[in-house]
Amino acid sequence: MPSTSFLLRVDLQGASPKIWRRFFVPPAITLPELHRVVQAVMGWHRPRSWHFVIRRKCYPDTELMSEDSDMAKVALCSLVGRRGMIFQYICQFEDTWKHRLTLSNDHFDSSKLDVDTMCVAGEGACPPRDVGGIEGYVEFLRAFEDPEHPDHYDILDEFGEDFDRDEFYLDRINASLRALT
Repeated sequence: MPSTSFLLRVDLQGASPKIWRRFFVPPAITLPELHRVVQAVMGWHRPRSWHFVIRRKCYPDTELMSEDSDMAKVALCSLVGRRGMIFQYICQFEDTWKHRLTLSNDHFDSSKLDVDTMCVAGEGACPPRDVGGIEGYVEFLRAFEDPEHPDHYDILDEFGEDFDRDEFYLDRINASLRALT
């Protein structure tokens, strides 16, 4: 177990109110592993493709590469140089969702914990995945929350009445993270 972990914050770009998570990972985490962690902390499931943009270089979904690619073995610590660094994670379902990841300036001592990866804070529910990207999510919220909106009842039929844009369940997220190991 590493004694110092990377503390990351992920923000769903363009979301209002903000949707974000703060979580720690081992510095040696690979990009495919980080992809699975971001999916778990945000509440996404099985995108068609994904990639990271770090220092203006694209690191694509390793499943789309040839089997002899070493990209699946590249550790995050070899790509990010300094604390406070910002990079991007993009996943595609039917729509594209962009996330900003920030490597915290804070050092996180994880030596007393029995896990390598844990979400420690966050706000907001992950949008339903096929609502049209961030622009579609804004319209989804308008229709969902306004019974007078012409699409209100269609939205309720398709997505149900239980969506709560403020929902954030730390215990569920950490259970999802534990299931990754």
